[in-house]
Amino acid sequence: MRLRRRRSRVLWAVAGPTAILLALLVARSSAVRYRILGPLLAEYVIPSYVGDCTSPDALQRAQALRMIVVLRRGLTAKSVERAQDLLLESLDDPSPEVRLAAAEAAGDFELTRAAPRLRRLLQNPQESSSVRSAAAMALGELGAPAAVDSLLVALQSDDEGLRQAAQWALVRTGSAAAAPMAALLRSSDTAAQQRAARALAQLGAPAVPPLIAELHNADEDRAALASATLAQMGGPAISALAQTLARAPSPRTRQLAAATLDHIIEQQPPGALRDTYGTRCRAPLQRAATHDPIPLVRRTAVSALVVIGQLCHDTQAILDCMTALEDPDLEVRQESEHGLRSMGRLAAEVLQSELARLDGGKKPPTDSDDVAQLISEYRDRRAQ
Repeated sequence: MRLRRRRSRVLWAVAGPTAILLALLVARSSAVRYRILGPLLAEYVIPSYVGDCTSPDALQRAQALRMIVVLRRGLTAKSVERAQDLLLESLDDPSPEVRLAAAEAAGDFELTRAAPRLRRLLQNPQESSSVRSAAAMALGELGAPAAVDSLLVALQSDDEGLRQAAQWALVRTGSAAAAPMAALLRSSDTAAQQRAARALAQLGAPAVPPLIAELHNADEDRAALASATLAQMGGPAISALAQTLARAPSPRTRQLAAATLDHIIEQQPPGALRDTYGTRCRAPLQRAATHDPIPLVRRTAVSALVVIGQLCHDTQAILDCMTALEDPDLEVRQESEHGLRSMGRLAAEVLQSELARLDGGKKPPTDSDDVAQLISEYRDRRAQ
């Protein structure tokens, strides 16, 4: 029996490295590789690293934790449980290098019961920046709502690395972080406001409701910051901005919603994305341009329609701008005329087509490319 065991060990010692190399070279799928390597990992490699986690050498303990993370797909259920216990213990290790490795591993393992200890590491001002940053990142991986307050404090740190880790973690946390981050927009610290705005823009749809609420803020600077953040967000904000434009009781808020829709289109790269966003924005802006009782709101909506018409080559937006040529307010009419002139040939073609339609198809459209002349002829036709 002993002889057989010795032969088995010798066989593993010889065949093991060969099998590992062949598996890595031949198997393209990582799942297949780990299936091939599983017996070797479970029998020899992983127990060795698990044992090293209790080594008196701190660097060896840290390295062992990192290797367990690398090999975690080869762990058996029992080994996973043991590894998780080791990770929890290592978060309180006297060595900062081990605590760093444990914090990184806790995120990789998605070890939710590590969240309280990770929060303590993050909140400890005596802890190294690298460990606190790793703790923040791990909390983001876990999506721990209870850590939002601690992450918001870290977001205001003097350490750039920790701030970036906290911002990333807050975005990963999702909707639970939206309202607390939006509250930072009311901070007297301009830098904190800007950091919160960047995180909210990355967060996307969950951040839209609190940012829309900030559009109503009596403080114009804070409302403008919310507008800029919604503009950076783009598509997820369009529907809420359209509703705000249609329903907000405050003319200033409606004007800001129209301007934000304008900025969203301007910031999109040319192509299908810009055209899609332009189409989605057009209808609420057209209603505001023709029906809003406040001239400033109508003028802002017309300005946005000009952007959609010009950048997206949107004929309907150009027609909506032409409707504003008959607005009772002089400044709205001027905004429309100025916008049509800025489009050049694009506006001329639509004006020519409309002149032909108004003439009932009996007269061919004028061949002039002078937009000012075409606008004058269009007004004359409409007045008849």
